[in-house]
Amino acid sequence: TLTTDIWALGPTDQESGNPFYHDIAASRELIQFDFGRAIVNNCQTIEVEEEQEEEIFAFFRPVLTNINEFRAVIGPSGGDRGYKAISESSTAWGIAWYINDLLVPVIEMRRGQTYKFIVNGGDDPSSSSEYHPFYLTDSSKGGYIQSDPEDRLTETTFGGIEILNQTEDGVFEFEPTVVAPLCDYTESPQSGDAAAGGFPFYFSTLDTSCATDPFVQNEAAELEFTPTSSTPDLLYYQCVTHTNLGWKIHVIDEDAPSILEVDCSDFGNTPIRLTNELTLNRVHN
Repeated sequence: TLTTDIWALGPTDQESGNPFYHDIAASRELIQFDFGRAIVNNCQTIEVEEEQEEEIFAFFRPVLTNINEFRAVIGPSGGDRGYKAISESSTAWGIAWYINDLLVPVIEMRRGQTYKFIVNGGDDPSSSSEYHPFYLTDSSKGGYIQSDPEDRLTETTFGGIEILNQTEDGVFEFEPTVVAPLCDYTESPQSGDAAAGGFPFYFSTLDTSCATDPFVQNEAAELEFTPTSSTPDLLYYQCVTHTNLGWKIHVIDEDAPSILEVDCSDFGNTPIRLTNELTLNRVHN
């Protein structure tokens, strides 16, 4: 008797149990099993070789500073050198935010200045894989819709969420406000190998044609945000429906030096250490 089975393979979120995307190639053909046949062992012996773990370096992406307008779309998470390495997370959804054609860059904002996000993250809530409302939050994970009502009380949002029903027990109703037709960058067969050449090479292999689609451009949603004196130093741009799609926004005072400008006289013989999220743009002698 031929039997058709449905199966799944891939990592899951340790906290919620929700499945993540995986990068293991699987056959798209219909495969059937004959459980009534005579037992025959057709499996070859698997020899496991001990592999040395290689250090994986995150894609280099410049920090977005002195920029007041950002275009946000969805795209692939970039494999091992992408979101997982950037965020030092064990798992990734397989998709992430692209801001000004950069994979989850760090953004620097100054208090008192107004910033605009032009967003195409999807507008069909019936298809969660294509519905990514954009919002600003103090949550490093995002995914506002996945939180329990009482947990939403502990998360502060700064745009993209309209609270409709909130009590002391929780946030029970809300409305995402930054929804628009989806622009989704997609990988090509060359993208996997291109990742070794760095982010510009990897990005050149993506299909980004949706970014020039007149309908997508004209129907984009907009979010304006002006940090104030009460805005925390660290925010995140995230997705309402999924966790771990966005990254950091550093907020500094209007007259403060950029986090990317370094005066060497302040350091003496102390070495300057940069993390995955920071890029040294300027040095003052």
